[in-house]
Amino acid sequence: MTCTHTVAGTQVHVTSTVDGYIDCVKRALPNMDAPPQQDCSILVTTPEILGLSRIVWTGKYYPERSVEGALAGSRYRLSYFDQLDFWQFFDRETHRGIQVMTGPEGGPPWDSGSPLRNFLHWHFTGPEAGLIHGGTLGHDGQGLLLVGAGGSGKSGTVLSGIMRGWQSVGDDYVLVRTDPQPVASALFTTLKQDTSGIARLGLEAHPGIPRHTNWQDKHQFHIADVAEHLALEPLEIKAVCLPTVGNGGPTTLTPASTKEAFLALAPSGVSQIPGDRDATFAIAAKLVRALPCFHLSLGPDPDEILAALNDLFARVRT
Repeated sequence: MTCTHTVAGTQVHVTSTVDGYIDCVKRALPNMDAPPQQDCSILVTTPEILGLSRIVWTGKYYPERSVEGALAGSRYRLSYFDQLDFWQFFDRETHRGIQVMTGPEGGPPWDSGSPLRNFLHWHFTGPEAGLIHGGTLGHDGQGLLLVGAGGSGKSGTVLSGIMRGWQSVGDDYVLVRTDPQPVASALFTTLKQDTSGIARLGLEAHPGIPRHTNWQDKHQFHIADVAEHLALEPLEIKAVCLPTVGNGGPTTLTPASTKEAFLALAPSGVSQIPGDRDATFAIAAKLVRALPCFHLSLGPDPDEILAALNDLFARVRT
């Protein structure tokens, strides 16, 4: 089976011999109307289709950082998840890749929410662009970037905003281009929220939110499941917010230093996305130097949180 989606200006062609994988890609990747400027082709298959019984790393352990270092100056990128014999190979000159997995259940647990994430990272990352682990909210083509570790309240804030008419290009991974102005584009349509967050937002009975949870004990669904007509047009980022769950008091916004913003933004993306880590650090540094940054202590009331963000948005937008 095959599919083609236009993602952030690239036409991504996916061919799969693995049952169900194309359906996963169709659900998780956006498909924009903008004319594509580049092409990227990925084959998803099994060792048997390649005439092999198995592809396995024969060393005692897989030296991920050493392999990345060896390939850093080359056109090639490689990722291996040794627990499942899950391989990804990519050629950055031809923008072609191959993912080899043992079967429909042979992907890492996070793959269903962000399929082909590493390929998109390798395709897009450069001096002025890269994948960022963060959420977005905005209006009229301008927005805010919310960054922080899991449990910081980022995803709940994004979901709350989406349900109240804000724009977003994602709550987990987005593509950020920094030249001439920081702009975030959608790479995935997946949303995730824990059960307490779903209850806090009053969405327990929403038909688009599954009752079961994923490997992180979160409900995983897609933007179209809760906001079918939400546009995924790029957002010019005007500020960076560092959310944390507050102590029950009102939502507050206070200035954050460039260093604080960098430490909230860079480590999670670098640890989760293999290859080109120096470029990811550089994009994070450019982003926080170019934008005002704020600590966002979240109160318990979603409407009050969004009112505070709206006030900030009015101050920083142009």
